[in-house]
Amino acid sequence: MKTQIDGRLYQIFVSSTTRDLAAHRQAVVEVINGQNNIPINMETFAASSQKNVSYIADKVRKSDILVLIIGTFIGGVVKECGRISFTEYEYNIAQAAGVKCIAFIADDEDFEKSNTDKRLTRFITRIKTQGTFYRHFSMAKPESLAVVVQQGLQSEIDALRDVPKGGWVHSSRFDEINTLGHLDPEQSKSRTFTHILQRLKAFEALTKRSNIDSEIKAAIAKVFFDRFKTRLIIDKKHNIFIEAGSSCDFLAIELLHILETDDALRKVPEIIKIYLNGVFAKIIFDLRRYQLPAVIDVTYLPKPPISPQYGKTIGVLKDVPDVNKLDYDSNALRKDADDGINLVTNKIKECLEQQESLGIAIIAFGGLDANDGFAPYILEYKNVLFKHAIFRTKTNKIILQTSGKINFRPTRSDAYYRVFDSKMWEEILLSQPVCFVSGGYLEDKCKNFHEFLKKRGFIIEPFESGEIWTYVAYNNLFRDSAL
Repeated sequence: MKTQIDGRLYQIFVSSTTRDLAAHRQAVVEVINGQNNIPINMETFAASSQKNVSYIADKVRKSDILVLIIGTFIGGVVKECGRISFTEYEYNIAQAAGVKCIAFIADDEDFEKSNTDKRLTRFITRIKTQGTFYRHFSMAKPESLAVVVQQGLQSEIDALRDVPKGGWVHSSRFDEINTLGHLDPEQSKSRTFTHILQRLKAFEALTKRSNIDSEIKAAIAKVFFDRFKTRLIIDKKHNIFIEAGSSCDFLAIELLHILETDDALRKVPEIIKIYLNGVFAKIIFDLRRYQLPAVIDVTYLPKPPISPQYGKTIGVLKDVPDVNKLDYDSNALRKDADDGINLVTNKIKECLEQQESLGIAIIAFGGLDANDGFAPYILEYKNVLFKHAIFRTKTNKIILQTSGKINFRPTRSDAYYRVFDSKMWEEILLSQPVCFVSGGYLEDKCKNFHEFLKKRGFIIEPFESGEIWTYVAYNNLFRDSAL
């Protein structure tokens, strides 16, 4: 057993029915306490919170490991999520949030003695086929469960400490780091120190953005690889360009997990080239455990095409409150912007348009406006140029979009930029290989978008996982080129 050299304690959520497994739950809690970790179990919840799905989901997301104990009784169900069991609901939340899951399932003999609900049988089959670690135990012997839980749990905790990842540490270890928020880079005489502080503050903003719809973004990434992994990654030589952005970062993380754990991929690393545009994704890949195929840093793209003093209010503007305060030569700016697009386009072509290789650009938009032919918008002008550069190439485009940003039009107080007008966007959807991967909590929000895509020949494949609904939509050009 590894020691807790950094003082980390891990939060472990115990998920099971209580009516038939009370003794088993207590045995697992004692194991967790014995390992000096933190058990999270329903018995400690306030009575008003024991059936509160939002409260339970928050507890699961904040845990490091979910321990599933599955007996022969389905227990209470979550009406809001198709009447699945609370245990399956907690499993779905953990999967979407990237919380490690291990399952302990009653022996076959126990099920032979009971009339098991079909929903529970389907859930058990799902666990066994999705690669979740599981072991069997005898319901008649709670102490036997304690033994297998101790072994399985310690193995997972050791893996977390190897990274190290997650866990809780006494706040005194971070007191010095927390003072960064009170430091003013302008007061420092050291250019290096100033630069570091500015980067740290930028990372704080990126972190906040990554936390928005994190479960949905994780689900989108997972369903994409569940659907396309074999064809896109194993069957063809390929170059993957992953744009910066929180949705793309989640997909990059899922790709890294596949590259590190899939034996088939480890046998063919020479066919894979990954171009990382996001700083978060680049850092995560740099910390990888195994040597992976070529990973190329393109986080410097796009460079601002013109002087940074104009900030976000440059070029062809729309609803930017302070635009009248600027005094600039629009023709000079347009020329500079065109030069910037050409520079980035040539670089992306160099990355992706290589002979005998499949080029894939993975991108995201700030929103799609239903009132303007679902034309895309984003919040930074330099990224308008970047998107234009990507769509000037012949590569396959995969667009990641949470459903909350479909039918989305920013408020007038936002500085936002239309990437393409509706006519140009229509032309792109009909003439370029395009695939949308999207998801959210409500299917209805996307119905008009689906109708829009179907009229343009897109094939839509829906997937459902607990409370999150996801889908893949692609046109014939994408199917013929990439699939």
